[in-house]
Order: sequence, then C-alpha cells, then structure tokens
Amino acid sequence: MFTAQATITRLTPDRIETWTTDAFIAPRAAMLSDGTLTEFHEWEVDGQTTAFDSIASHCSHYRKAGMLNGAPYGGEGRKFIQLCRIDDRWLISSILWQDV
Repeated sequence: MFTAQATITRLTPDRIETWTTDAFIAPRAAMLSDGTLTEFHEWEVDGQTTAFDSIASHCSHYRKAGMLNGAPYGGEGRKFIQLCRIDDRWLISSILWQDV
C-alpha cells in the first residue's frame, strides 16, 4: 500500500511530526489492541482526487470517533495523500494531515 520510502506527517499548532510507515503504525496498533482506543472509526466526509499519468493526489476531509481511555474521542481534519503508479499499482508515497 505504501512505497518503501513513504512518510506520514502531521502538522499541529506546536510542531511538525514525521514518521516512516512502521514508526507510525506501531504505537497505533498497540493502542487498538491493548484497549486504550476502542470503537475507533474514521470516515471521509468529502474528497477529491487529481491524477496525471503516474502521479496522483487525494485531498480528504475526514471525521473520526471512538473511545480513548474510556472517554469519548473524536475530531476531524484534512489529509493530503500523494500516490504514484509503479508496475500498474497505485502506492502511497506520502500523507500529510492536520486535525482541526
């Protein structure tokens, strides 16, 4: 689903955080499996994809909800997903997001 060099970046009011896919997934997988975050789901409210030959960009407005440490958790934000077509497969090269 991701290129080997893919990055995931979150912009917050205080900083910019960037991870490799493995570094991003590991703590979130732990939260979902140890009960810290339950009933979590995220869905796209609106989105648009633009593609040119073997590159594409998807802009997404999303919402999310669940229970974090037993308390309701939710929010929304924007994601920009960059993709490239390699060997007839679309792969994610980067994700940039900001919760609002």
